[in-house]
Amino acid sequence: MSDELILLIQNSRAAPAGVAEALAHLRNRHYVVATSQTLADGLIEIRDRKFAAIILELTLPDASGLPALLRLQSKAATVPIIVMVERAQEELGIEATRRGALDYLLKEEISAPVLDKVLRLALERTHTVLALRASEARYRTMFESTAAGVYQATCDDRLISANPAIVTMLGYESEEELLRLDFGLEIYASAEDHIQWRRELDAAGEIRSRETVLRNKKGERVVVLHSGRLVRDSRGVPLYYEGTIADITASHRQASQWSHEASHDSLTGLLNRRELERRLQGALENAAVDRSALAVVMIDLDDFKKVNDGFGHVAGDELLRQVSAALKANLRTGDVVGRFGGDEFLVLLDHCAEEDAIRVTAAMLDRLRALECLWAGRALHARASVGIAVATQRDQSWAQLVERADVACYDAKGHGGNQWRMFREDATVNVKVGHERRLTLSLEEALASNTFVLQGERIVPLRNQRAPFHYEVLLRAPMAGMDQPGECLDLGQIAAFNASLAQRVDRWCLRHAFRWIARHQRENPGVSRWFLNLTQASFADPELAGFIAAAAREAQAPAQHIGLEIEEQALAGGFVQINDLVRKLAPQGFQFTLDGFGRGISSFAYLKSLDVTYVKMDHAAIARGAGDDVGDTLLRSLHQINKVLGRTTIIQSVASAELLKRLATANVDYAQGPAVAAPIILEETRLRA
Repeated sequence: MSDELILLIQNSRAAPAGVAEALAHLRNRHYVVATSQTLADGLIEIRDRKFAAIILELTLPDASGLPALLRLQSKAATVPIIVMVERAQEELGIEATRRGALDYLLKEEISAPVLDKVLRLALERTHTVLALRASEARYRTMFESTAAGVYQATCDDRLISANPAIVTMLGYESEEELLRLDFGLEIYASAEDHIQWRRELDAAGEIRSRETVLRNKKGERVVVLHSGRLVRDSRGVPLYYEGTIADITASHRQASQWSHEASHDSLTGLLNRRELERRLQGALENAAVDRSALAVVMIDLDDFKKVNDGFGHVAGDELLRQVSAALKANLRTGDVVGRFGGDEFLVLLDHCAEEDAIRVTAAMLDRLRALECLWAGRALHARASVGIAVATQRDQSWAQLVERADVACYDAKGHGGNQWRMFREDATVNVKVGHERRLTLSLEEALASNTFVLQGERIVPLRNQRAPFHYEVLLRAPMAGMDQPGECLDLGQIAAFNASLAQRVDRWCLRHAFRWIARHQRENPGVSRWFLNLTQASFADPELAGFIAAAAREAQAPAQHIGLEIEEQALAGGFVQINDLVRKLAPQGFQFTLDGFGRGISSFAYLKSLDVTYVKMDHAAIARGAGDDVGDTLLRSLHQINKVLGRTTIIQSVASAELLKRLATANVDYAQGPAVAAPIILEETRLRA
């Protein structure tokens, strides 16, 4: 145990004998005592040495009474001081303790035990003070250097202290500038929030990591995690409160950005499908409670793919952005619009009856019609098919309502697009439109995933058994929406309600068929022609001839083995385009078939003026309603006309061996159908010839 240094300042001439004896005894108790007879000498000792305690007599030659204590205190700092007075001066000793002395001793009662007890108390205080000073130093270092804001405030919200971090965080120049502010009124962004925070702090005594919005010197929002603790005295009375603040503005902004991205479409800035579904379900539930009207508008851009194909996806994206802006401009307060799919938008009209829904929809459609998106010096226009559905009390989910709007939208598209349709409870129309819509979705999925299957139906020679065989390439769609699994597609039917889709399916079939023919023609030398169907929708495409020639050339498919079938019904509305197609491709080796002759208008003028090599006639269609005898007679007559014109006749839909025999007797050139052979998947490398 180290010796403790004690300073005794006393007038030794007036010191009683008891003090000397006590000091002598204390020297044997690990105390080292230095003495001074005047206050001046004592002050010099304090300047040069560090003492654990000071014993001061208040009657010195150069100072006495309280002035002696006060002079010593100014230099002794935190060193505890014990004063000695005579019994007659006890009031002076009591006053000295009020002024900061640790204790007082009566000279007449000084003894070794009393002095030892008082010194021990003084030393304990000295050690405590040193520990507190070290703790305060550590706290001050942490207070000054921590990245978190640390503050103390009075119970009436006046700041007592603030570390550099909180000063910088709130944009102030100094602690003094910040301490002049009212924490609740001038630093909190919302005074009501601060009142609530203080109410909870007073009740619980502590709050941890509460997300709070403060206001910096510029008035900008600062999002923080605010923790606080209420400091009370021994009686439980609040003294002040202190807290820490961590700036999370950046992470909060990032989280807000992530939240926005999770609920909004990145291209258009509109709500995305997931958020639309969530809001629509909530609106539907609210409408059921307050029995208010609710409408949904489905908007599907017409021929948007042509923009992407003709001008590029960047142009398509710009058109989508401008369409989005046009749709938002026509909404009422409280209405919501979002991007539901690639070129589909959904509008939620809350508290909106049918008449208002029609008015808002018509205004949106007019706005789209007036839209001009300038791109590369050309104006891109937006046209749309729009479906409206009004919610009923039977609707339990958003999907039911959207499905009805979708049916109405598809009905508008089926009537040519660029118009709106209101969903009506018409079973016949809705079943038809619903079937077309499901079929469209299935075909779109098949195009995206390449799940179409090519089939070949054999065409056999009848009149000349040594003539070459042909195959008609059919397209099978193993998907939902077909009447039977694996049923071959009737592309003409598809073209009637979705011309754009039929064109894309045609092109898929042409590309993949050309590739298959290029790979397998050499393994099937007995097959002369592969006939491919084209829909009326494709003939309206001015780039069709160029596409066919380029696709065959790219696949290295020989044109002299490719036949293209033209449905007779397509001639009525597209004879000029079809004739131009034949004129461009025939010189390259492609041959053409007039398909379905006798099923439609059967104009012999087309036979004479259109340069086709083959004419296909459907026995089932011709004989239907006329009987086999009349049907056979018509077929023989038409066949004779074909011979005169130099055309080769193919009879299709031959369903029986008996009919096949009659056709052979009539010297018909070719036949195909169930009695000849069922279609097979074009996966085998060598086919029957």
